[in-house]
Amino acid sequence: MTTNHIAVADSATQNSNIVASLKYMSELNKLRQTKRTALSTQQIIRAQNDDNGANM
Repeated sequence: MTTNHIAVADSATQNSNIVASLKYMSELNKLRQTKRTALSTQQIIRAQNDDNGANM
């Protein structure tokens, strides 16, 4: 259940799942910050063009 974009757990299991998810996202964000290189202008243009051509 969510209220105002804040997760509210109905049980201990849901609470532990929320905590695990937040830890996972935190670790993923740290990894992304340390291992990512900047994209070149050409890579950005190519990605934008690919996105614009995708059927979503």
